[in-house]
Parts: sequence; C-alpha cells; structure tokens
Amino acid sequence: MRLFNYLILFSALLAIALFAMQNATPVTVTFAPGVSVESPLVMELLAAAGIGAALAWLYSLWMRVQFSIEAREKNRQLQEKEVTITELKEMVVELEAKVKQLPPSKRAEPQEDIQDVKEVATEGSPA
Repeated sequence: MRLFNYLILFSALLAIALFAMQNATPVTVTFAPGVSVESPLVMELLAAAGIGAALAWLYSLWMRVQFSIEAREKNRQLQEKEVTITELKEMVVELEAKVKQLPPSKRAEPQEDIQDVKEVATEGSPA
C-alpha cells in the first residue's frame, strides 16, 4: 500500500514538473484595481492549489475538533446513564429484599399486580 502511495505521489510530481516546463510564460493576475502580480502561470496555479489545500486541511481539522467535542459529550451522557442504571439496579435489589421480608399475606402476587396496572392504564387512557 505504501508503494502504491509513493507511485501516486511520484506521478503527481512528475505531472506538475512537466506542466511547469510547458507553462513558464509570465502572466498577470489582478486581485483588485491597482493590485496585480506578474509571475509564471505554473507558480500562480501552484499557489492557488496550495491555498486550497491549506483551506481543506483547516476544514478537516475543524471537523475533527467538532467530532471530538461531540464524542466527549456522548461519553459524558453515557457515563451518566450508566450511573443511573447502576442506581436503579441497586434500588431493585433493595426493594426485592424488602418484599422478601414481608409476611406472605402482605406480598402481592405478580399476576395481580399486572392486572392492577392494566386496569389503571385503561382507566387513565382517553377512549
């Protein structure tokens, strides 16, 4: 893979060198009225390409920073949710222990609880 990358880089540099030899004639670029630069065409094109590459790199850097910030926020939220889950699991264990301590006559049967929940849900729902 590394050899392939070097071949691509070598080919691009060779093409730039050939392009530079063919386009060495000076041209004038006017940026604003009264502000102009005269240099070989290849130098102006390379400068434009360099500025474009620098701007693309800055954009990718900005996107990485944004991704890093978002990932950090997601990790924080995940940790908060894991803490909440742990607390809820501990609460379930405590409540199960309390239910086991109740005398059998005061323990509710699971089926009865489910029926009560269904009745409450149907009473509270708009029909």
